Amino acid sequence: MKRGRTMRRGAAPATASKQRGSAIIEYSIIALLIVVVLIADENVIAQLMQAIKDLYGAFSHALSMTFPSP
Repeated sequence: MKRGRTMRRGAAPATASKQRGSAIIEYSIIALLIVVVLIADENVIAQLMQAIKDLYGAFSHALSMTFPSP
């Protein structure tokens, strides 16, 4: 009869408090970056809207080029 193999863990899993602290730091960094971007250039929303309009224009142009005109 063969003996079962046991798997060893390399490192002990992090405790919940360490994971919670890490998540708070990550969220804080992301929130700080978003605030800096919004404060640094007051025209971010307009740039985003223009990028969406340009993308939609390119998409509709590509669609119109794929179908032959009757």
